[in-house]
Amino acid sequence: VPELNESTAHEWMRKMENSDGTRGPHWNMEQIRSIMEKHGIREDPIKFQVAMNATYSDLSEVFKKLGINNIDAYISFAKAFWLDDQDAVKDKLASYYEYVVKH
Repeated sequence: VPELNESTAHEWMRKMENSDGTRGPHWNMEQIRSIMEKHGIREDPIKFQVAMNATYSDLSEVFKKLGINNIDAYISFAKAFWLDDQDAVKDKLASYYEYVVKH
């Protein structure tokens, strides 16, 4: 599986159909960089942007229902599920894109 690059990331986010009925990324790169700086996050900004937007896309309505629809919940989930999953393949985002999103 090729590593997730900026072009693929933008294509993926542009096509997101979010659970709240919107389309495309919820957070743009400027917002993501601000979040990363404010919270001391040291990740690849492109991968973090995709992880945050994929989390929002699929789970925003669940987070609202559970009363956890806040930036800390999105950061925690995005990091734990997408970026820091120790028993997952090396680039989980790239694999997910290749084997789920593209198809």
